[in-house]
Amino acid sequence: MRMPSRPTVVRLAGFVVMPAAGVLVPLAALPAIGSLGAATLLGVFYAQAVGAAGAVVVELGWGLSGTQRVARQAVRNSRQLVALSTLTKLVTAVPVLVVAMIVMLLFAPSKEPAFLVIAASGILASVNVTWVLIGFGRPWTVFAVDTIPRAVATLIAATAIWLGGSLWWYAGAMLAATTASAAAGLVVLRVERAHFARLRTRHVIRALWAQSRALTGRSISALYIALPITLVTAVAPSGVAESFAAAERMQRMALTGLQAFPNWMQARVGRVVDPARRRRTAVTSIWMNTSVGAVGGVVFTLLAPWASTFIYAGAVELTLAQSALGGILIVVVSASRAVGSIALVAVDRIEGVAWSALLGAVVGVPLLLLLPVALGAPGAQVAEIVAEVGVLAVQVGFLAGALRARDRREGT
Repeated sequence: MRMPSRPTVVRLAGFVVMPAAGVLVPLAALPAIGSLGAATLLGVFYAQAVGAAGAVVVELGWGLSGTQRVARQAVRNSRQLVALSTLTKLVTAVPVLVVAMIVMLLFAPSKEPAFLVIAASGILASVNVTWVLIGFGRPWTVFAVDTIPRAVATLIAATAIWLGGSLWWYAGAMLAATTASAAAGLVVLRVERAHFARLRTRHVIRALWAQSRALTGRSISALYIALPITLVTAVAPSGVAESFAAAERMQRMALTGLQAFPNWMQARVGRVVDPARRRRTAVTSIWMNTSVGAVGGVVFTLLAPWASTFIYAGAVELTLAQSALGGILIVVVSASRAVGSIALVAVDRIEGVAWSALLGAVVGVPLLLLLPVALGAPGAQVAEIVAEVGVLAVQVGFLAGALRARDRREGT
């Protein structure tokens, strides 16, 4: 049996370390924030949810359609594309920030300015080059330019809060880390001012239109992926909202930790030139990623109740029922990640992501507004699971149709 080469092992290790660090870094801040009280914790989760939803729009789907594209390019040939993507994100960020601030001021459980800054930093976090570096198979560079700045900022903020500082330490640290990460990524890829100077308004408009398929799916999915906390907070008592927000945050941290495999497969599938082989590799990734998600779901079910007691410093604790529902969600999302972000892109059926997201929103949003009132925090998790199962079913349908069509064409 042929052993993988040393560069392959190092690269794969980087894809594992990168999302794992993405889980561990926030853990340094959550106990400190929890020490400020459950209300502050809920406010932070709410701001992060609004920021995550805005980031989905600002990201413009570059991470969905662009990662496999740049995997077949040389770094020097991608610099103009990186400049274009960065400019389109900055242009999009302006109206998104305005809308997000209005949402925060009207609906957030707390109107303190620090929460507005946290939401804004979450939105601007998508103005980065992580998707490019993943396509190039350079996870350790992502670790250097993105994870390390966030880790340093988080540790400084957590220490300051433990020593009696206010939430402003965390808000300022997140904004500083976001800015540093974006700048460092451009420097590492050697994207210069000249690359931006070549761009004209028509280039930006054309790029925005070209990204519309990927953006549509990502934007709609924000309704049931990034905004559940805001929806539940709007209809449920504060205790239910706090409990669900804690479970939701831990679910997303677990899914971040499991992001290693789909990141690696995106780069691997993207580098395959032969279309038939690329499709086979993409389909294989579905079974492999689902298996990894199943293991992660079991681990989450068993450990989440225990872990929540110290992650949130006793402010909120998860029940076994909540952790079990979270485990189920992790399995379904793991499968959906591979089908939507890898396989549908490989067969050029990105519109399947948009249609699946539409179903997820149509099903998920009403359930997120109804079930928490009737069943409490577990009801909100059930709503998420039902929405994600529907999303997966639509994606599988599009993929199966695309594969059948290819088989018919190749058989004639």
